Amino acid sequence: MEPLHHFPIVRDLVVDQSGFLDKLASVKPWLVPRQQRALAAGVQRHTPQQIAKYLAYSQCINCLLCCAACPQFGLDDGFTGPAALALLHRYSADSRDAGWDQRREVVNAEQAVWGCTLAGYCPEVWPKAVDPAHAINQNKLNSTLDYFGVLRLMMPRGGRLLRAPRPVPKACQRSMRAWWRRNPYFVRCMLREASALFLSGYALALLFGLWRLSQGPAAFEAWRIALATRSSIGLHTLGLGLVLYHARTWFRVMPKTTPALPLPTCAVTAAGAAAGAVPSLLVLAWLR
Repeated sequence: MEPLHHFPIVRDLVVDQSGFLDKLASVKPWLVPRQQRALAAGVQRHTPQQIAKYLAYSQCINCLLCCAACPQFGLDDGFTGPAALALLHRYSADSRDAGWDQRREVVNAEQAVWGCTLAGYCPEVWPKAVDPAHAINQNKLNSTLDYFGVLRLMMPRGGRLLRAPRPVPKACQRSMRAWWRRNPYFVRCMLREASALFLSGYALALLFGLWRLSQGPAAFEAWRIALATRSSIGLHTLGLGLVLYHARTWFRVMPKTTPALPLPTCAVTAAGAAAGAVPSLLVLAWLR
């Protein structure tokens, strides 16, 4: 048992939540009614479909485990964090709420939904089956639509937090050095990101092969012979392994990046795999 990560330690297991509370207040986690209703008007009804849009996010108990699990929350003191952003979505998705105009600056801020790097660990630790990563990425879509004026109003460039979070006293906060080695999930996440760098270089090598092909049969034949060397075969084998690893880990995170869809997670993952596999098979068939 240990104190929550990424929060200043007051004593023993007690942490200072002041910064989080400031960020929570900035998202206005309450219903902003469309119009005032008298108590005599009774309950404002909405359909089961409307309730389903926010019900999962209303299960948040502010345990802050998602913030403690989020590396970005520890690396960037200004990042609003998954807990506050999930609660923002809980109220923005409510059909009774009309608070988007009051929350748009928080949503569109660089250190809000756009500060999320999608490590994808926050839903793994949340005890109430809430998926803050999904909420954040739905609001990336809302922010984009708002920016281009597809939503009701267009926000000026460069949003900001309504209330700046209190500075975190570094002296009583644990260091984030080598943070990715503390958890196997983070190690896999960093391997996935590192594999993307290798694959980018590998793609450039293939483009070089196309350039050699444009130089004529002799140049391409020399390139083909170079590919048959042991070092080249080893490089391609490594590339294949990293492609498979990157694809497997990314497709597991992919459902968290999509807006709410009436599809199970496995279907979204399978669709992503098919989108990459089908063009590859068509290219192979054409080459044969």
